[in-house]
Amino acid sequence: MTSAPAIASPPAFSASEPIVTDTGYSLIEWRSDGPVSLEIARAGGGMTPDTLYEGTNKSFFISGLANGTYDLTLRDASGAETSAVRLEVAHQSLTQALWLVALGAVVFLLIVATIAKGARDD
Repeated sequence: MTSAPAIASPPAFSASEPIVTDTGYSLIEWRSDGPVSLEIARAGGGMTPDTLYEGTNKSFFISGLANGTYDLTLRDASGAETSAVRLEVAHQSLTQALWLVALGAVVFLLIVATIAKGARDD
């Protein structure tokens, strides 16, 4: 008795909608029955995609991305390619971060002043 050969299903991303990050990093996950290549390219750039990963893992952590929109694709060993999943990177505002640091510094100085004044009154 012989069994029919198993047909591998093509790889597919776990996310079906655009992945949005405001930090420049993201965990990309997918389903596949064998080894895959994960490729990234700037959206609409017409550039050759860069291979980020090749192997049998089911996820990849991407970090250090600049602001922009990227297209991610998976390719299996037979050359079948998934449709692209969009990755949108929009870092938090530097102005907002600096205002929050300044506010934290003011609160810190007020606490130190309150403690120093309280210590002198004793």
